[in-house]
Amino acid sequence: MKKQPLAQKAPFLLPKKIYPCYTDNMTEDLKQQLKKKLEATKVEVEAELKKIADKDPEVAGDYDTRFPDMGSMQSSDENA
Repeated sequence: MKKQPLAQKAPFLLPKKIYPCYTDNMTEDLKQQLKKKLEATKVEVEAELKKIADKDPEVAGDYDTRFPDMGSMQSSDENA
């Protein structure tokens, strides 16, 4: 059986073989508490992001920033 590179499995997860001190010492209760905090933070961040951007319908998890209309690129002398 061919082994998958670590990056293809899940690049955001800590491999248990390399970092056992980070995963073995957590109780299920602590894991659930941390998960709830992360989910609450995600909701807050997405709410802030919605103020300045819209979800990109073509790319999952991506946003398109809305830029205010500052007028044309004329110099201030031309606007006077």
